[in-house]
Order: sequence, then structure tokens, then C-alpha cells
Amino acid sequence: MAKGGWSLKMRRVGRIRPVERGIVEITKGGAVSSMLMAQGEKAAARCNALAHLPHGNPEYDCQLKMLSKTASARVGVANSDAYIDNLKHNTLKKGCGV
Repeated sequence: MAKGGWSLKMRRVGRIRPVERGIVEITKGGAVSSMLMAQGEKAAARCNALAHLPHGNPEYDCQLKMLSKTASARVGVANSDAYIDNLKHNTLKKGCGV
């Protein structure tokens, strides 16, 4: 005990270790994948709504990609018109809210 006050000594009682296999199983599971795909499709729809070229038909799409420990939804260009539209207007940045 310190002079003139209280002293609290902390000691390690135990360790908490996450079960990595369980975390990977959950993050790659169907519920998380469908949630990510729904959000990615909404972002692709916003990009398609923002796309404007005087000629051509720019189209953006969403793809689900399984990474090493989780799933990922990626929004990108589906054709060359969308690539040109994105270069001119930053459609992906605006549509995805970045």
C-alpha cells in the first residue's frame, strides 16, 4: 500500500484466446456473404444510376470474393464504357460513398 492512499495491484488471472477457425467460419458463412453481396449490389446500383456517357452503356457490377479469412464484396466495372465513365467522373468513388 502506498503512503497516503490506496494501491491496487493487477495480476493476470487468465488469457482469452479467440478460436480462429470459428471466426473464419462465421465471416465466410452464408449470412455474412449474403449481407456483403446485398450491400455491394446497392453500391453497384448507385454507380449505375450515376453513370452518364453521351454514347455507350456503362455498367457496374458486384462480385463476391472469398479471401483467406473473410468474404469480400467488390464493386467494379463490367464493361469498357464503365471504365471510361469512371475515369471521367469518378463514378465508383461517388457511388460507393468513399
